[in-house]
Amino acid sequence: MDGGRDYVNHTGSLNNFQAAANPDGSITYVIAARDPGVQNWLDTDGLHEGVMLLRWEMLRTTPDPIKAVRDVKVVKLGDVAATLPFPTPNFTTEQRRNQIRGARRRPRATLGGLVAGELNEESWHNAQ
Repeated sequence: MDGGRDYVNHTGSLNNFQAAANPDGSITYVIAARDPGVQNWLDTDGLHEGVMLLRWEMLRTTPDPIKAVRDVKVVKLGDVAATLPFPTPNFTTEQRRNQIRGARRRPRATLGGLVAGELNEESWHNAQ
């Protein structure tokens, strides 16, 4: 990469089809520079600071913004699994590889007009 973020090979975002919900319907994300080995990891792709954005589209009801984000915690990587709600599934290296591979193959209507086909670094930059 030439200083830009590598959106193709990292889990920097997850939509409602990609993220796994907790038993109560809420979703817990883990934002970390290294893979903590759990589901719903958002990879910082080398960034150590930034802005988090949550976006809701095409919902049947409008979320209450006061209740939408319940909690934000900063914990050590080794303490992540113990901090997460039960049951948060572990994610193996192979599962992560398959997750990224699958995301590359899905149609991407939101990436600069790129609509279908396998997404790779070259097609991502060409869509910009």
